[in-house]
Amino acid sequence: MNEKALWLNDVRAIACIMVVVLHTSAIYVLKADGLFWEIGNIFDSFSRVCVPLFFMISGYLFFAEKQVKIKNFNRLIIPLVFYSGIGLFFSFLSFKYGFIQTFNYNLLEAPLFYHLWYFYPLLLIYAISYFIKIRDNNISIFLFSLLFLLFFVFCNPLVSNILEVFFEYQFDNYFFIDGEFFFFLLYALIGALLRNASFSKKDPLLFFFGYIVVCVLIAFGTSNLHNTMLYSYLNPMVAFSAICFFLFIKNTPKKNGIFSKFLDKVSNYSLGVYGIHAFVLLILEKMFNIKSINPMYGIVIFSFLVLFISMFFSYCIRFFDKKGYIS
Repeated sequence: MNEKALWLNDVRAIACIMVVVLHTSAIYVLKADGLFWEIGNIFDSFSRVCVPLFFMISGYLFFAEKQVKIKNFNRLIIPLVFYSGIGLFFSFLSFKYGFIQTFNYNLLEAPLFYHLWYFYPLLLIYAISYFIKIRDNNISIFLFSLLFLLFFVFCNPLVSNILEVFFEYQFDNYFFIDGEFFFFLLYALIGALLRNASFSKKDPLLFFFGYIVVCVLIAFGTSNLHNTMLYSYLNPMVAFSAICFFLFIKNTPKKNGIFSKFLDKVSNYSLGVYGIHAFVLLILEKMFNIKSINPMYGIVIFSFLVLFISMFFSYCIRFFDKKGYIS
């Protein structure tokens, strides 16, 4: 990776940590109520940018900087098959002991465990990046804003649903784009478009402020509705907060400290962490009944416990997986 783009390691590491926090807080959002649900909602809302950030990193690299190769596809297909095998084992145990009613084992039809869905659209995005490249030039804030408003607002059917729920107003639009994949691809294209975006030293704080404000709005709206519609990765607010966070990290000078070294470690083992963390979390949830523990400290403790156990697993696998295909 170009030395100038080392900040991408920080984005990847933070997105990886956010994924773990997201899935830990989801236990409270899906299974708790009252104050526990509200706290889980706050953590969940601030972690929603994780998946868009991952897609933006891929777009930054493969739609602008690098040419996708067979080895890049191998780094998706091999971990997908490996962790699907683990998912198959966990699904079988869950079916055997009555935790799930059906036992799905069709890898092409659906992921064998919920978090593995991410590999599917990313495979297609890699393929598309082979044929499409973003020109190496600066896009103006005006044109970028038009792009955002056109696709994430005007062509986004979720916006109509949001308006209907909040304001009892619904509109039909011939240009609505149905299907999540287009928006995942759009995140990747946005990552490439922001490759040469540069701002003044004061701008990073504005981007961070924008991320905070929008996440607060997502948390407040979700709490008000008690509906998770605003969590959607198609939600313009999630997209805007992800772009703000991406630009905040991009334009913040990287410092050599303990936290920076920690992020480098997480980034180095991010594939293994992503692949195994959901299984680790499931085991801990069954062992400690997480939803009954105060989320103010429960989410933080179990998120980092899951993170460190997953990193240890990835570290151990690396002894056999020298090229890092699954770790």
